[in-house]
Amino acid sequence: MYSFLRTSLILVLMLAGKAPLEAATMLSLSQVSNNGNATNRVRTQLSKDLAGLYQLPDINNTNIIQPYSDFDTLYTLATTAQDELATLTKQIALMSQTSAVIPDIKSVARAQAKISNKHGGAVEKITDLARSSIIAKNSQELITAYELLEQETDIVQVKNRFNNPKQNGYRDINLLVRLPKSQMVVEVQLHLDRIEAIKNGPEHDNYAQIQQINHNAQQQQRDVSEIEAFKVTQLKEESTSLYQVAWQQQLMLELKTSFKQMA
Repeated sequence: MYSFLRTSLILVLMLAGKAPLEAATMLSLSQVSNNGNATNRVRTQLSKDLAGLYQLPDINNTNIIQPYSDFDTLYTLATTAQDELATLTKQIALMSQTSAVIPDIKSVARAQAKISNKHGGAVEKITDLARSSIIAKNSQELITAYELLEQETDIVQVKNRFNNPKQNGYRDINLLVRLPKSQMVVEVQLHLDRIEAIKNGPEHDNYAQIQQINHNAQQQQRDVSEIEAFKVTQLKEESTSLYQVAWQQQLMLELKTSFKQMA
């Protein structure tokens, strides 16, 4: 009963325009009397509803290091790590009734560019050579997948974009985990299917158009024209609108699921 009321309260507050973090804080008040401290939660005991997504705290770690600092050695390890991650991701997807997406490891060219541009040449700091995604239909599946991943790996970083969505409204849980066998740090993204479909569909197409507009201006050694700038603004607004609609649909789905569980 409490889980249902908590989820319903979050949905009402969010549909009324309350900030997600404010909503999550309000519905945690009863936990203060039970635990003595509302922030002292165990992540493996997250509630299996929308509230659980907001209870999951960020883990910020600026000192994540790979096992090797030599690029060729690390890149060779990435192939082994990707196989290990693929097996683990598929097992978790099966157990959590979610879907697994296993891309290829990052290309040599993209990896070296990122090491140079973002990490100042420090090979051991790149963390997404191997990666996977888990796609869930609802918050219950997403939290279950997270807990299973937590049991099998060492989670070293969490970016909870349900608490802090991107400016355009995109939400996911982005994780860096250290695999038990290869000891390599890899990236795992936990998605809701409605949001993921936009990210890899119309939003991706809009981003590609924006990149092309900027590329054309750079190639021609000129500023973006007024018409091009207007087009960029339109494309960004379209992506934001798509994410907003998808999130509202997700909220209604979560509420409907809570009602079914109570029936």
